[in-house]
Amino acid sequence: MIPDILQFPLALFWGIALLLVLFRRRLGAAWKVGALLLYIFYVVWFREPILHGWNGFHYQFGASLFAMLAALWLEVGRTLMLVWPVFLVMVFFFASDRSASWILRVLVVLTLFYWLFFFLFRSLPEGWAKPYQEKIPQKLEMPALPKIEGLNTDLK
Repeated sequence: MIPDILQFPLALFWGIALLLVLFRRRLGAAWKVGALLLYIFYVVWFREPILHGWNGFHYQFGASLFAMLAALWLEVGRTLMLVWPVFLVMVFFFASDRSASWILRVLVVLTLFYWLFFFLFRSLPEGWAKPYQEKIPQKLEMPALPKIEGLNTDLK
């Protein structure tokens, strides 16, 4: 299951990607509608964690951003653990030796970098992120629009 802190960013990223797909030509309309309906189902089904994530990002942006990055980092490790056996079977069955070699190299390098940074971040002292969190705004809000003298904004 996806951690609650990742629900809102995932829904946002999925929505932006879906918007791009909807404007892409030469894709069947039925597949676009299917993708849109799946997205709507996801957002409706997981609305509570998504709204909880939105509130966290809106009212505690700095802390939520760092918590999201930490949760995302853990999910990358879990995903690598699940992907390795699948890719090893795929490498065995690839018809092209070049593709098999490339996939294996990419997976090895990606995993080595993951574990390098994993141990690097584990060795950092407690509270190392505090100075960075203080530089990030804690609440996201729209800036106030400037007043322009002599501009009539009445809608009457």
